Amino acid sequence: MSWLPKSYEPPKTFENAQKEMQFRSDRPKYESDIDRHNEQLFKEHFEATCPTFELQKLPIKYVYDFGVFHKPTGLLHSLIEYKHRKYDFSTLQKWGGMKLSLWKWAEMIEWQKKLKIKCSMFVHMGNSPDNTFYQTDVNQDSLKGLSVLWWDNSKMRNDKLDSEPCVLIPCQNFKLVNFNTI
Repeated sequence: MSWLPKSYEPPKTFENAQKEMQFRSDRPKYESDIDRHNEQLFKEHFEATCPTFELQKLPIKYVYDFGVFHKPTGLLHSLIEYKHRKYDFSTLQKWGGMKLSLWKWAEMIEWQKKLKIKCSMFVHMGNSPDNTFYQTDVNQDSLKGLSVLWWDNSKMRNDKLDSEPCVLIPCQNFKLVNFNTI
């Protein structure tokens, strides 16, 4: 295998391979009680505005935060990723857009391609009213205009390993959405 670095030795057994691959499996997920509270508020606003749909919190392996299910039929209608940011939209504009893990974005696109349903990301900004969100579609077309850059969160979270490639989603990809107040 000439393309492998000279110092690389392939694992001898399946068990060794599993141990080598576990180095990121126990990494923190950084979802706090505050995150879950914000997701619950979003869910309440969404369901109050769209009473024929129900948001179900999805297990982490599904990448998205919510499945949107049509109440009368029980069928999956769409998937939603929810983010809450402490800063305001003008800060995103100064930065040129919103950062999101490249892995997460790629996985979100894959789910959309597999299921062929509407997939969206909603973001609540810190200075916005509780029922106001910024929404962007997640699909193959949304890849246009994205930049990929290195994102170093290690100082913010005091975690040396919390750095990775990310996409910068341009601000013009987001539209303002106001849900009915509850």
